[in-house]
Amino acid sequence: MRLAACVIALLCAAACDPEIGAGTYYCGPELLCPPDLDCDPNTFTCDVPGSFPAFACPEGSEANEPDDVAADATALGQLVCNYNAEIGPICVDDLADADMFAFSIGPCDGADPHVELEIRYPIAMAPLVVDVLDSSEAVVASGELCTPEQNFTGMDWVCVSMPAVEGDYFIRVRSRGDIDCDGACPFNTYRMILRYPLA
Repeated sequence: MRLAACVIALLCAAACDPEIGAGTYYCGPELLCPPDLDCDPNTFTCDVPGSFPAFACPEGSEANEPDDVAADATALGQLVCNYNAEIGPICVDDLADADMFAFSIGPCDGADPHVELEIRYPIAMAPLVVDVLDSSEAVVASGELCTPEQNFTGMDWVCVSMPAVEGDYFIRVRSRGDIDCDGACPFNTYRMILRYPLA
């Protein structure tokens, strides 16, 4: 039975020409799409060329600008035990743009007090990096790619986990700076999830 299924699959791979409908396929890195389709950067799906507008930051996603430096950072307040917040969408509109967020860590008596930070962004456009800085703006933790293996959302995830040492901190999100589709996609949007779990 398994052999028959394999033969059928091989014959289909050789003879079938699957049709990919517009708007049903997520763009790959650097706006990559199947032939005859272009990447709509507003939905990060492949669509009919000319059927969508140029990229625009989502409404409200730049409400905290300017926030490129610590002095202008968006205040998130003090994190308390069981804090869990999702923020976004937020826009990084060019390779020089950065978003800064200020927060403090309060006491927590859990078994393993730590802070978890996660950003999710479309893989089609400029990849993003996230760092946590202390009050002197020294980097104390940096994000690592943590996209689940069975993730079919067209998004990459970057995660940070750090000990919950009481004090003042900044989150900095910016473009990685090495991929921009030959200048065609130096922007991206993202959502940020910040947690202070008990355990």
